[in-house]
Formats: sequence, structure tokens, C-alpha cells
Amino acid sequence: MKPQLYDRLIEFCLVFLIVFTPIAYGAVQPWAIAVFEVTAAFMLMLWIVRMLASGRFEMAGNPLVVFFGLFIFYVSMQFFFSRYPINNNAGYAAFGSIYPWATRTDLLKIISYAIIFTVTLNTVKSRRQISRILSVIIAVGFLMSIFFLMRYFGADAPRGIINPDHYSGYLGIIIPLILGFLFVRHQRRDIQDAIYAKQFLLLFCAIVMSAALFFTMSRGGMFSFIAALLF
Repeated sequence: MKPQLYDRLIEFCLVFLIVFTPIAYGAVQPWAIAVFEVTAAFMLMLWIVRMLASGRFEMAGNPLVVFFGLFIFYVSMQFFFSRYPINNNAGYAAFGSIYPWATRTDLLKIISYAIIFTVTLNTVKSRRQISRILSVIIAVGFLMSIFFLMRYFGADAPRGIINPDHYSGYLGIIIPLILGFLFVRHQRRDIQDAIYAKQFLLLFCAIVMSAALFFTMSRGGMFSFIAALLF
């Protein structure tokens, strides 16, 4: 198989996660988390097979990769100390995990996040790929906002992310992406009408998502959104 085919499969997995996780109630239930983690493992397998097929090991450098590695190492070390808790004056373990099951499940999530970040960083590189991924993110966020507003005003609509705080944070990430698209300058003069139509559509999406974010009544989500716009 050609490396480009592996890249397509990895991109498909990434798009699947972008669409699946909001629809699956924010991927907070065990079955949804399992699908998320299995997909991340499959992406890692595809990336490794891709490098073996091409005969080259390439890994883009990024400080966050080091951060993920150190954090995963720190959390993993807690399992070695959780059986021998060190009691301090507060009466709980100073380093070892006091809740090994929660530590284990969250560690798997963090590893999955690190895998998706690393694989995406090393396979999604072209402008066209990035544009496709961002377009899917914006489209899914817009649909989730429409469904949320319909439910808010009493209409029947599919459910997405249940927790309003999680949902406001989700929108607070997507709306700045839309604003970034709006400020992208295009050099071609022969497609200005199409560019204006696209920018108008993006602006409409941003307005709808901003309204949905406001109606979540999440103060933390609103504050983080304003902070994202300012900084």
C-alpha cells in the first residue's frame, strides 16, 4: 500500500472521531470512550505500518509531544506507589494514586489524546488536509448548535453533548477557528464572489454558535470564549 493511502485512512479515522464524539453525548459514556480509544489505537497502528512500508521513520518535533510523554510517565509512576501510600498530615497519599481505577481509565484517555495529537501532527500536513479537517469541525459544531437551539426553544432535535459546560467549551474552541478562517486573505481575484459567499457562510455559523454558547448559561464557557477572543 502507498503511504498516501495510509494518510487517507488516518484522516478518515480523525474525521470519524470529530463527528462521532459530539454525537455520542460528548463521548463520556464507557462505550463511547472505548470506541474513541480503539480508534486512536488503530490510527497509531496505521501510522506505524505506514512508516514501515515507506522505510523511513519521521516524527515532527513539537514541545507538546514532550509534555505528553512526561505527563504520561508521571501518571504511570503513581501505580508503583499506590500500593504503598505515604500518609501525610492530611491523611492521604502524597504521591501514589488514592483511586487507581480512575487513574487507570484517565491514563488511557490521555494516552489516546497523545496518540491522536502525534499521529495527526505527522500525517496531516498539507493545506488541503488541514482545510478539510477544519471544515468538518465547523460543520459538526454548526449542526450541534442548531440542534441545541431547537431543543432550547422546545423543538424535538437529536441530542449531542449533554453537559452544558462541556458544550460551551466545545463551541469556545470552534468559534475562534471560524474567525481565523474569516481573516485568511486570498490572492486570487477571479474567485472573489465565491470567497465572499464562503465568508458570509462562516460568519453566519459563528453567529449561530455564539448564540448557542450564550444559551448554555455556562459562565466558565463564556469567560473562556471571551479570553480566547482577546488573547
